[in-house]
Amino acid sequence: MVSASLVNTGTPFVSQVAEFLDSAGVEWVHDLGPEDDAALPAGPVDGGVFIVPLDRHVTPEVVTELAARFGGSPWRSRQFAVIADGDLDWVDAALDDVIDEAAALGSTLTARRLRRFIQRHFDEVRDDAAKTFLDSTADGYWIWNVPLGEVEWSPRTYQILDRVPQTAPMSFDTYVEMVHPDDRASVMEAIGEHLEHGVSYRNVPMRLATAYGGYRTLIASGQVVRTRAGEPLLMVGAVTDRTAQLVAEQQAKEAEARYVRLFQSMNDAAVLADPMTGRIVDVNEPAERLWLRPREDLIGAPQVSLHPPDLEDDPNARETFRRHIRALQAGNRAVIQMPILRKDGSRVAVEISSSLFEVDGTQYILGLFRDITERLDVERSLRERDTQLQLASRLAAIGSLAAGIGHEINNPLSYVVGNLGFIREHLGEVLGIDGDVLSAIDDAIEGSNRVRDIVTDLKVFSRGGGSDETCEPLPVCEIAVRMAVHDVRHRASVELQLSECPRVSLSASRLSQIAVNLLTNAAQSFDGDAVHDPRVVVSLEHVRDRVVLRVEDNGSGIAPDDLDRVFDAFFTTKEAIGTGLGLSITRQLVEAVGGTITLESEVGVGTTVEVGLPVADDAADRGSGAERDSGLPCDLPTSVVVVDDDPRVTASIRRILGDGTQVHTFTRASQALDRIRADPTIAEAILCDLMMPGDSGADFHDALALIDPGLAARVVFVTGGAVTPTIAAFERRMRAVGRLLEKPLDPDRLRGALRAAVPSAEPPTQG
Repeated sequence: MVSASLVNTGTPFVSQVAEFLDSAGVEWVHDLGPEDDAALPAGPVDGGVFIVPLDRHVTPEVVTELAARFGGSPWRSRQFAVIADGDLDWVDAALDDVIDEAAALGSTLTARRLRRFIQRHFDEVRDDAAKTFLDSTADGYWIWNVPLGEVEWSPRTYQILDRVPQTAPMSFDTYVEMVHPDDRASVMEAIGEHLEHGVSYRNVPMRLATAYGGYRTLIASGQVVRTRAGEPLLMVGAVTDRTAQLVAEQQAKEAEARYVRLFQSMNDAAVLADPMTGRIVDVNEPAERLWLRPREDLIGAPQVSLHPPDLEDDPNARETFRRHIRALQAGNRAVIQMPILRKDGSRVAVEISSSLFEVDGTQYILGLFRDITERLDVERSLRERDTQLQLASRLAAIGSLAAGIGHEINNPLSYVVGNLGFIREHLGEVLGIDGDVLSAIDDAIEGSNRVRDIVTDLKVFSRGGGSDETCEPLPVCEIAVRMAVHDVRHRASVELQLSECPRVSLSASRLSQIAVNLLTNAAQSFDGDAVHDPRVVVSLEHVRDRVVLRVEDNGSGIAPDDLDRVFDAFFTTKEAIGTGLGLSITRQLVEAVGGTITLESEVGVGTTVEVGLPVADDAADRGSGAERDSGLPCDLPTSVVVVDDDPRVTASIRRILGDGTQVHTFTRASQALDRIRADPTIAEAILCDLMMPGDSGADFHDALALIDPGLAARVVFVTGGAVTPTIAAFERRMRAVGRLLEKPLDPDRLRGALRAAVPSAEPPTQG
């Protein structure tokens, strides 16, 4: 209840008024006085009702003090004057701005009027408190005096519209003008329906203009107050500013639209899942294409259905998934590689990048699935290429070593074989020679030839060469069998079914590498369980436009699950001894020249590998080098120049050619060139070593071509193994035209090459 304070005006009349208040049942207290005003609390303060006793004895100074005190009061208060009987017009005039109501003490109505005065003050305080509360909320309120057309808005309502009452006096007409033109009809209709028919006026949307030309979206509700006659008197209501909410909703819609566009426009397949249930919530279009399943088929499915079911039985896969989930739970972005299962049953290798995030209090897992099949193929190709480079580097090193060793072995071997042949030939003409002596010489010759074959095989196997080179497959396969015989002979018997075939589009070194790889695999198939009558069959035949190399064994065979992987790099079923590169490299070498390779195997029965190589385009035009014979009878040249840095080799050649040929020997190319310049007729043919100190055989040939091109065309070159790329290239050119002999020299081949170097003067007549 609002308190009433009795003001002490300094006269005995104050006591009479106090007795009056007690008799009227009015609760009152003594006024604290102006000296306590400074102690008032912050914020709105209700001072209550002040009862001011006034009679003729109130001094002018007291009146002035009352006027000063209540005229500038910082609180809300109302003053009720109780007047003594008599004329107090002068007091009323002095306190006109201070006294709200006055009544004579002797009137019978004064007590009632005072009680009503106090009640009205309480009602006003309550109304002010309600308005203050409304002003402190985010919404505003309004009061429309319908007959006068005046509209009162709360300060908050003005604030919402960026207006102030002083510069924007409100009336109903100005209010209507502030409504957005598109909303006026609906707003006026809602007001009319409420005023005329009592239809509820609630949640009416409208856009009102602000002081700066924009619009705020408000929601209005109200209630009309009518007269007893039913006429609208007041309409009161509240407004809620929904501008920020609508902006937020619009931003949310735009954000959702951006999310949808981003989600759908990702290049990677995106899957949104519930981490609690593991169910898929949403997928994008790339996900549909990746799994070959429609969106409605994927949504609601468990995440595990995206992967092959056999992963559940793979402990490594399960552990990988567990680490993936733990990383997500720790708030980290997790990336793993794992296959997925398409609708058509195919498996695709993917990289999964997952993250855990929250939307409106709900957690989701976003998984981005990227098809890495091509990347893995590239990485596999790089690994295989690196392996090939390493292998090529090793082969190059072996080739260089083999060429050097071959050159050093072939030089002494050349005169060993030549001299043994010379001795055998001449002793055979001597009567009475012990047969054991001749047999010993024959065995020495056979052993020397075996050493020669070993060196030749080593050079063929280690010699580099591009895929555009060609070779004769039969001798290469024979070499490969000899190279692999150590692995095979202790495990199984080898049966050869080799036939003469045209040249193939592959270098000898690579074909020998292929054959050795296949033979080694066949030999290793017998490791483990004993096999009755273990055998390996190697066949070579010409089938239409292909030369087919086939290697069969009756070993342990390959398990069906491994058949699709045997050609993969680094896959091996022989962990202890295998590298997993043999078949992979073999397939690369074969396919690089347009060939084919197939493999059939059955556990406990054996394995068959078949390689098809294209026939070389020039196979029909290629002969056998120095083995070719012009078909014309021709004697040995009567004069031959021999250039070789080893005098024992030249001496051996002199013995092979015999007394019928004049042999001029030189240990340096420069010496031979000087002699030829001095006497161009010194030689009908020339036999020249390729690798010599100082000028090589190729250098000798180039210099001789400037002196006598015809004589340069009659040079036959001898090689014990090229050790430089330049000499190797020159060696290949000479071999192609039949002007190259391999050390150690075979007497018959030597004589045949020299006969072929000198053309016949007269062709034979036709009979």
